[in-house]
Amino acid sequence: MSFLDEVNSLKQKAGISKPNLALVIGIGVLALGVLVFGAFQLWTAFSVPDAAFIQEETAQEESQDQAEQQSSETRSETNQSTIYVHITGEVVSPGMYQLPGGSRVSQAIDAAGGLTEAADDRSINLARELSDGEQIIVTSKQMQTDLEKQGSNSTTANDQSFSSATQKVNINTATKEELMTLDGVGEATAEKIIVYRQEHGSFSSIEEIKEVSGIGDKKYEAIKESITV
Repeated sequence: MSFLDEVNSLKQKAGISKPNLALVIGIGVLALGVLVFGAFQLWTAFSVPDAAFIQEETAQEESQDQAEQQSSETRSETNQSTIYVHITGEVVSPGMYQLPGGSRVSQAIDAAGGLTEAADDRSINLARELSDGEQIIVTSKQMQTDLEKQGSNSTTANDQSFSSATQKVNINTATKEELMTLDGVGEATAEKIIVYRQEHGSFSSIEEIKEVSGIGDKKYEAIKESITV
């Protein structure tokens, strides 16, 4: 039996005629098309971003841009706002001035015509940022010098009467009231110490105070840790 005869015999056994073969082939092609279409749909679903997701992401970006723009505009408005400051003292034209927000002390001084020759520029910080309603006082060099002298004189007088480390009374410079702070020294004894200084000059040592009438060994022992020369 030839090959063709065998094929025809199998067709007859399977009951497949030429029309039926065409139907089978058509069904196979249709099934293949369905598979291809399904595969394409799956690929599209996983590879192409969802339209709703894209829209939401775009809306978020636009909202963020708007917020940044509003923040920038707010900062700009703050910087452009005005403040009022009162500047007095050693400037050419003391008074109240309107300045842009964020201005510095130097700008206020410039608005007031600048410093006078007597002004002490050491007492002011030209770079400091101003606030609304602030008062700036520019002192003179003479005023600053007087304040420094007062502080120096006060310190010197204090050092002459008391030792800064131990608070001892200097018997050569102490006043009657300061001498009366010593243990056992009353007004009369304090006056005697001052008279002794006037008559004999400064004490050369603390022991010499025993030469003053009314101060014996016992009283000296009580005050020796509290006095100096």
